[in-house]
Amino acid sequence: MPGKRVWVIGDIHGMFDPLNRLLRRIRLVQQERPARETRLVFIGDYIDYGPSSREVLDALIRLRDEYECVFLAGNHEDLLQQFLRRDDLYRRFGNVWFRLNDGVETVASLVDDPARLGEFYAEGAAAAVTPENLGIPGRYLAFFNDLAYAHREQFSSGHRTLDFAFCHGLLERNDEAPDDTIVEGISAVEEQLSLRTYEQFHRYRRDRRKWIEDLHLWNRDATLGRYGNYILVHGHTPTVLLNRFQPNLGDYDCDSGLPFLGFAGQPPAVRVSGGFHINVDATLDTLATVDIDTGAVYGKSLTALLLDEQDLLNDFTISAFQVRLDRPHRHGQDLVHVEFSFLP
Repeated sequence: MPGKRVWVIGDIHGMFDPLNRLLRRIRLVQQERPARETRLVFIGDYIDYGPSSREVLDALIRLRDEYECVFLAGNHEDLLQQFLRRDDLYRRFGNVWFRLNDGVETVASLVDDPARLGEFYAEGAAAAVTPENLGIPGRYLAFFNDLAYAHREQFSSGHRTLDFAFCHGLLERNDEAPDDTIVEGISAVEEQLSLRTYEQFHRYRRDRRKWIEDLHLWNRDATLGRYGNYILVHGHTPTVLLNRFQPNLGDYDCDSGLPFLGFAGQPPAVRVSGGFHINVDATLDTLATVDIDTGAVYGKSLTALLLDEQDLLNDFTISAFQVRLDRPHRHGQDLVHVEFSFLP
């Protein structure tokens, strides 16, 4: 039986139907091709913007009975927690989550009493709604409280090893890093990846006097190299907007709805064959980042990245299943299998 397998699911944002479709495909792959060890890692942003935050959370809570799951916090869950805990950022900036980040749609989805909808959508609701009268059921609050802030996995076969890190955004940028394959300040990278809870993350931010958008729930500033030995899988920056944040996208098309691969140094040439088979003229050792926020709430796609030990270390491939929202949802036309093939 093949070894370790990790599925990584991108920013869901209350889009239950494509999530449900992806989970069915994951179950089918697991049945047809069992693995010795399987883990599902969710990259955060389960709530806000989309219409079905409640259904998304219910599905994820149930999924823990079926698979080993790692649920990472996204910046939207962090904003919700800032509001619930009335922390220093909430006291400084107010109810940014409810007012500017569509928290009203999440609250309307999660509360049990539909009679409160008028209260939530009323003018001035951001000031009137408080942590005490919010009314989110306890099972969802427990889910938010248990979210991790980073995760790591290692894949090994023979003498070959690949290390992956997972967090919602990019790790803290070091502007003094040289233009080569390794980012300086590796201890800072390890420190960020060791933060497991809301309390640890915000204590780190306060103690080091960091602006929150520099840290790995919020950061969109890509480096020119790898984060130590890690390939970083993240979300947060919708790939449809990457041209606003990335100075050099190489051959990548922001309208493609595909995951974005970032490399140490200049982007390699890529050749597309058969629509969704992509040949990359580089080795996995030069891969630095994989952005899997493929814009579900922008009408593009929801992505489940498949990291399989045998595929990675024997076949030099990474694949993904995507539910595409930019095409007809008939006869499986909305589900595609993407494969990235790297040089040995």
